[in-house]
Amino acid sequence: MQNAHGVGIRLLLAALLAAAHRGSQAAAVQPAALPPLPEWAQQLDRPGESRRESLDFNRQAVADANQERRRLDFVLWGDSITAALQFKYAQSWDKWFGEYDALPLGVSASTVEELAWRIMGGRERFALGPKVIAILIGTNNDMDTQPAAKLGVLLTWLERAYPGSQLLVIPPPPSWQRRYIPMRDAIGAMLKAHPRVFFSLCGAGLDPSSFDDMKDGVHPVPGGYDVMLRCLKTQVAARLGSTQPY
Repeated sequence: MQNAHGVGIRLLLAALLAAAHRGSQAAAVQPAALPPLPEWAQQLDRPGESRRESLDFNRQAVADANQERRRLDFVLWGDSITAALQFKYAQSWDKWFGEYDALPLGVSASTVEELAWRIMGGRERFALGPKVIAILIGTNNDMDTQPAAKLGVLLTWLERAYPGSQLLVIPPPPSWQRRYIPMRDAIGAMLKAHPRVFFSLCGAGLDPSSFDDMKDGVHPVPGGYDVMLRCLKTQVAARLGSTQPY
């Protein structure tokens, strides 16, 4: 009788623990109410073949993932620094992230405002949140447009829409524009309100005066991408093992 009683207690405890685990997982990934699309989140009125190609590439890539119900390992969202990894420097992306189901979703000239429009407005919205998301944006923003505060709005949306995703923010790399330090500091201060988001400094060591790193003091070449993406891959790989189920 004692053995049967002990077995019964153990089975009951196991059932309770399993139920608690399922409940905690469900609570951890339950999406919250999403912030509305702000008035400032708008598409840029900037023509250009490269922009059109990237916007079409991004929309189709996201649509394909949604249709196939794929949960991507990693997505990098950004501007021309990311867009170059789609076509011109695709080999650099494949070199560092080819082993993953990963996408670079960039658009030339994109700003924080346009990125919010692209994601929050639904054009690049995933049905299943990628396991790891990195945001690299701000090169095309002036500091007086309050890009860090607006990025915070986008991050709140991402945190609520994709509660099972790991989030990283990368400030734009140093450039001749000399915005790196104020932009980096503003983003770092904003992220204090987003403890879930990791502040990545991949790319901070690039030298805008070196043609080994950049072609024009703003846009990396393969050598510069190697520096950035080697660092980023380490950070992404470390998080892929700890992502929550969607």
